[in-house]
Amino acid sequence: MSKKEPFKTYRAEYNRLVRNGQNVRAMQVLDKVIARAVEKKMDGGFLLKLYKISGKLHVGFTNNSMAIDSFFKALRLAKSELDKVEITYHIANCYMGLKDADNALRFFSWLLEYHEKTKSHKSIPFLVANMSGVFSGLVMVYSQKGRFDKARQIISEHFNPERMESPRPDVAFMDYYHAIGELSMCEKDYDKAEESFRKSMILAEKWNIGDAVVSAKIHLAHIEIIRNNPSGALDAILPCINKQCEKYVGVFTETCLLASKICAFMGDVKCSERMLKKCGKYIKNAEPMWLFKLMKEQDELLKLPLAGPASTQNIVRMSRDTSVSFEPVEIVGNSEEMLKALATARKVAKTDLSILIEGETGTGKELFARLIHYTSNRANGPFVPVNCGGLSESLLETELFGHKKGAFTGAFSDRKGIFEFAAGGTIFLDECAEMPQAMQSNLLRTLEERKMRRVGDNSLIDIDVRIIFATNKSLKDLVAQGKFREDLFFRINVFTLDIPPLRLRKDDIPLLVGHLLEKMQKPGADVQVVKPAMQALMAYNWPGNVRELENEIKRIVGMNKDCTVIDETMLGRHIIQFSDELKPMQNACIDESVSFREFEKRFILASLDRCGNNVVRTAKSISISRSGMIKKMKRLGISITRTAKGL
Repeated sequence: MSKKEPFKTYRAEYNRLVRNGQNVRAMQVLDKVIARAVEKKMDGGFLLKLYKISGKLHVGFTNNSMAIDSFFKALRLAKSELDKVEITYHIANCYMGLKDADNALRFFSWLLEYHEKTKSHKSIPFLVANMSGVFSGLVMVYSQKGRFDKARQIISEHFNPERMESPRPDVAFMDYYHAIGELSMCEKDYDKAEESFRKSMILAEKWNIGDAVVSAKIHLAHIEIIRNNPSGALDAILPCINKQCEKYVGVFTETCLLASKICAFMGDVKCSERMLKKCGKYIKNAEPMWLFKLMKEQDELLKLPLAGPASTQNIVRMSRDTSVSFEPVEIVGNSEEMLKALATARKVAKTDLSILIEGETGTGKELFARLIHYTSNRANGPFVPVNCGGLSESLLETELFGHKKGAFTGAFSDRKGIFEFAAGGTIFLDECAEMPQAMQSNLLRTLEERKMRRVGDNSLIDIDVRIIFATNKSLKDLVAQGKFREDLFFRINVFTLDIPPLRLRKDDIPLLVGHLLEKMQKPGADVQVVKPAMQALMAYNWPGNVRELENEIKRIVGMNKDCTVIDETMLGRHIIQFSDELKPMQNACIDESVSFREFEKRFILASLDRCGNNVVRTAKSISISRSGMIKKMKRLGISITRTAKGL
């Protein structure tokens, strides 16, 4: 019997469920198939196919984050150019669905570059057939980012359906008119936008592309709202709320939500409730970030806070019946190390285990803690961060456990502690390594008994919280030094999540820089970083990690207001100096006359000079241990007395 034989039963069950429209159950069956395939170490081609199916099924649920996760796994297994191009196209569209313009631009741009290289021999028929979708995506991304000149450049240089060699010319025209409509909306030319969306809708109806029809009608409804004609907007989208359109989950949910909000806006509460009920089951399974951004967009469009069934608060409550959160947690990064950390965090979030997050200062430990909380079953409860290093022993005890009236001077009334306040939620104990020994003992007893007592009180109180611990030090080393209780360490170290420092994921620096610039600049501003400046930023080791990078970008933006180009002269002196010191080492690396030993010696000497001859700091900056650094220096003949300061 072949290795694939046991999967026939699963495949038959999966196909039956999909045919009957039971996609949620089908997804569960597919997850089992993937888990067994990984366990049995099936060949990459079979797993590739499973991950692609999983990604497309998640797209159907508008669960784009999960779809991206599946598609990235498929991309790592892909060997043929056709598979790589197809998967990249799906990833780009998923980022569009999440309204993540930066990442969408990254993948659409790669597809455009690949097309330009290969269009002469047309090696990828899939890409040729879908280039109108790529061009449309690029136009929409640039429009959303306020880069209208770039959007128009894509249209004039590439996106001409009459000259495109598309096997589906009508579909290419449909994408073209939709892209023109998006650009016109961003430029506030609503007459041109309306004309373009109507042309796109006619072609979509001709070829029976249902989701494109609904999407065009949603845009026409937006235009009517902007023109202060809510009844006209309702007339545009009501025909889309039917069984036939319901199979397009994303646009159907968007249509029902918009109709519900318009009805509430017009004072028709019963109609609003009816519209909301039609998409209730999809709201409960919707992508949290997608739904959060969609509601924000619709609320801004209507320009009035709504009460009643269509209010954002009510929709969030509906969704949280399944413990889904709408707290936006922005963690930027697509490097392998970051994706692995994110996947691990999401996986452990579904459990109720205690978690220890380890990582250097500035790596984003609290962001990961928030992500775990807001994707867990405790998302409805509060998230309470506590800095253990910033409070004295007595103050920390009162802060965590509360106190009874008269327990000490100044205790004029009973006070609840964080353990009571955070009931049903999560407590984030940052810098837990700085916790005093007596406090460690109290915390250990509380964790073991799941009960606590307020300061000055004898009665015990049950607690229901999850605790996430974080530290920038090695608790294992502190236990060995007697500075941290061993029994508490074993109690909290149920699961450890390591956050990679920025120097180990330098591929994320361009993404982070773009994200930070977009956050700090005025809307629509377009700031470019020249190549030498970006190379210098990527060469630097960032001992302060993302926080240091953020401070550097803040300084550059603050000192160079209204600039459109960031060059290397604007960077901090330490970054430029580091880049200059690196150049001789890079030259030595390509100089065949220099031996590896000599190159290594030069590198260590330069690193020591950069860190002020401090061995500990130098070892940390090049990611090796202190003892390893000393051994390396002895082997290379570097005088240790020269660097006694760091020993």
